[in-house]
This record gives sequence, structure tokens and C-alpha cells, in this order.
Amino acid sequence: MPITQINKVNSIVGAIKYITEEQSHDGVHERIGAISCMNTTRAGGVNNALRLLDKYNKMNAVQGYSLIQSYSTDELNPDSQEDIDKANEIAIETARRMWGESHQVIAVTQADNGKVHSHIIVVSPDISTGKSLRGKETSWYQASKISDDITKEFGVQNLNEGKAKRSKVKKSIGEIKKEQAGEYVWKQDLRNRIDSIIHDPDIEDIDSWIEKLNEVGVGVRERGKKKNLSYDFTDKEGKKRTVRASTLGTDYTRSAINERLKQPRIRELERATTRDFEPIRECKYSSYTMPRVHRIYCPKPKPPERFNNEPSGKPHYFAGEPIDIAEIIQRYVQLRQQLERIANRFDELAKRSAKTQNRQSKLQRRSVIQHKNKPTYTFDFDEYDKPKSDDYGFDF
Repeated sequence: MPITQINKVNSIVGAIKYITEEQSHDGVHERIGAISCMNTTRAGGVNNALRLLDKYNKMNAVQGYSLIQSYSTDELNPDSQEDIDKANEIAIETARRMWGESHQVIAVTQADNGKVHSHIIVVSPDISTGKSLRGKETSWYQASKISDDITKEFGVQNLNEGKAKRSKVKKSIGEIKKEQAGEYVWKQDLRNRIDSIIHDPDIEDIDSWIEKLNEVGVGVRERGKKKNLSYDFTDKEGKKRTVRASTLGTDYTRSAINERLKQPRIRELERATTRDFEPIRECKYSSYTMPRVHRIYCPKPKPPERFNNEPSGKPHYFAGEPIDIAEIIQRYVQLRQQLERIANRFDELAKRSAKTQNRQSKLQRRSVIQHKNKPTYTFDFDEYDKPKSDDYGFDF
């Protein structure tokens, strides 16, 4: 299935010229392997788009969207014109299902970077109503699902199953053109600064990572309840730049940063061997089951002298730092003792709960028996209504 990416287009003229008029990147394949249009033509694509934007007064809004579909060389052969034509048919059908048949669309399939890929440019306003694209019509998730379904219908083998199908680094057409011309791109500068410290051994979590970023001139701000990230810094041209993590690419979101910070430590742990321990026992008097410690990652055990701090053989390292095995074993024993105390506490609470329930049930049964044996009383209202005298001798 193709890797997909969707971006806003603020200059429809630049986007169309980039996919139709640029020179071939490798000098071997033609720039345009196949092209399809809907509600426009290749020659009149730019003029038709400008007239439509001007008609509905959309020149200062988002002018369109660019959808990219990229295939691996094992899925489609860049040297096969048949595969290039198939990719172009998939592209125009994706556009039809994604946006309907009332938008101007140009789909160009290329192979000049060594892989078959399609650029799909759609002009935002509807040709009949002038309504701009929004919501699911601009969603990567929607585009990816439709693209996968159509690719499957065309019989393309799915070689990306289980892999990330979203571009890890998100670049606009303007960025790509500047990079090819050797010009400064501030977003790439920001990515490089983030990547330069991501594997620093002094970084333990995302908080220390944020502090380290401040040292290289990058500020990080958390947004909303989900704590999504935004970056800000001053570029080489002296301009203050602010951008959301999702704009840079999925590699720079909060969840991806957390995963990337774990990678060096995970590799160190994988090099270490594993030791088996008996699981923590279950509570005897309650249905609650304590968590079981099946396996724990630790360095390979050494002879008994490993429990002292004297150097013996090659030292062990974790994330670049030497470690004391005796301290690890001691800490593990302490944790087991804590879990045992928690288990005993649960046993006590379960016993108290059982005693309380028994006591309450006994009281309920006793109250029922007392109610059944309670004597009944009769009341004579006529006797009660007879006149009486008060304490001072006055009769009523």
C-alpha cells in the first residue's frame, strides 16, 4: 500500500508548475510519467484554477491541497510504464472518491526519484457552489483509507502492512524546491536541532529533553488537554518562528518523541540477559490478584564477588553509564518485600470485610426476628376523648 501525505497549498500556481514543468530529478526518467485531469486540462490548469479562485473570492484563503502517494520498488516498478499508468489510475480514482467530481484535479505520476509516486493537486473551491474543502475531505486518515482500498482493488501487493503509512517528515512543495536549490529552510533547521540532541545520554525523559532543547535555542510549548507540542525558535535570518509538531512530521509529535527517547535504553536492555523469578503469590482471602513479575531485565550474573564494589572483569554499562549489580539486586529485594507487605495488607482488609458482612447479616436476621415477636397494642379512642381535669382541679 502506498505511503500517503496530504498538505495545504497556499500557492496553486507554484504547486501545479512544480509537478508539470520542473526538470527530471535523475535525468533518466521523464518528469511526467502519466497525467490525468478532472474538470480542467494540463495546458489550462493554472489559468482555470486562478479563474475559479477569483470567481469565489478565495485568492487569500487556502487555495488547494496536495496529496502524495508513494510506492516501494517491490510494489510498483519505476522502469515499467504499465506500473506508472496503474499508479496514475489509482491517483485519479482516489481523487474522485475523496472529493467527488465537482473539483478541479490534476494527477501526475512520476518515477524520477527512483520510486513510483503520484502528486494529486485539487483546487479547494467547488466549481458549482464555491464551497471550500474541509473536515474529512482534508484528513490524512480519510485519504489513507481510500487510497488503500483503491490500491487493493487494482491488485497491488501490500508490502507495508504493520509499518507506518504516514510520512515521518512532512515537507511542503516549497520546502522541497528550496532544498533542491540549496536555499535555507527554517523547518529543516528546526528538525536538525531536535534530531541533534534526541539521543543525548543525559536525557532521561521528555522534561529533560525540553531543557536540553532550550540550550540549543528551541522552545517547547504544550497545548490543550492532550499536551500536543509546539516549537518556537529564531532562525538564521533572525525571524521568530513558531510551528506545531504535526507540521514538522509524525517523528516530532509528543508520542513519537517519547518512543525515540526510549530507543537507546531499549537497545541496551536487549543486549542484557534475562533472569526468571517466581511470580508474586496471590492473595488468599480476596479475589484480587497481585501483579506477577515473570521476567526482569538485568545484566548477566557474575560470580559471588559481583556483590562488592571491587572491579572484577569487564564492567557493566546501562545507557552509557556503569552500574552496580549489587545495588540492583538489593533494590529488587526491596521491591519484592514491598509487594509482600501490600499482599498481606490486602489479606487483612479482606478478612475485615468478611467479618463486617457476617456481622451485618446477623443484625439483619435479629431485627427480622424481633419484628415478628413484637407485641401488638390496641387503642381506645372513645376512652381517650373523655373530659379530664388538669392538675389545678379545673374540669373540662
